[in-house]
Amino acid sequence: MARDIIEGKIENINGTVQLWPRNRIREGDWGGVQFLSPYLCERFVELRQGGLFKTRELGELAELGPAGQGVRGIFDRSEVPDKDAMVALWYHKTTVTQKMQARWDTYIKPKEGKEKQAADLWDKRKCLMVVARARLNTLRCAAVRLHESALGSMWIPCEFGEAQLEKAACAYFNSTIGILALLGDRSNKIPSYPHFSMDDLRRIPVPDFNAMSAAQVTALATAFDTLCDFTLLPLPQIMADETRAALDRVVIDALGIAPEIVANIRRELSREPSITGKPYEVS
Repeated sequence: MARDIIEGKIENINGTVQLWPRNRIREGDWGGVQFLSPYLCERFVELRQGGLFKTRELGELAELGPAGQGVRGIFDRSEVPDKDAMVALWYHKTTVTQKMQARWDTYIKPKEGKEKQAADLWDKRKCLMVVARARLNTLRCAAVRLHESALGSMWIPCEFGEAQLEKAACAYFNSTIGILALLGDRSNKIPSYPHFSMDDLRRIPVPDFNAMSAAQVTALATAFDTLCDFTLLPLPQIMADETRAALDRVVIDALGIAPEIVANIRRELSREPSITGKPYEVS
């Protein structure tokens, strides 16, 4: 496409022009390619800059890892537990993982000769998991919390150090504003099937939990406790998702966001071609 533009062959291009400030691109911000909707692009910039509520990058507040690639290189899946009964959330099957409260899905055992590395990784197991790969047209959960600590393959363990903060973060990630935060700076080789690197995840803008009151954190954590066993619908059905709408109401109140802004973000996400797999529809 770049070559056609340079050679003036504009008639070969079928797409949408998105204007993006030169100073942002100079600083490495290519956010204009993340969404077809300019509204979503600009709202993500506002979110990242703390214009909607006070934010920090996830990596500043939480410990992430180990990455799934390392887990897959050191462990094999197993039908039965070995002497250490290690477990992992290996797959991201949206026909199975549909609720914020989830469970591990496989036993794992160290590959031959990698017992030491396996033990080191096992010490880093956690309860909160953030998605590492996702087909957006079927994605339901951007994050889940397990009943017991585990490693991840298509999921990245994430630890805040407190159960309340992990529950609050899980509720945030699965809200409409959390979906915007996750997708706004993704590695965009395949927009509809993003792979989130550790750096991608560390950059995600999240509420500055350190600056929030205990009541605000408790409200988000309670939303998780209340809604964690309710099914989330796939992202293309976000307008009809009552569970996500309930999460949104708590997030709006706890973070002080204008309800109209979240409603507009939800509407635009429901129309995004990378999410729906269909052309953008105005109606």
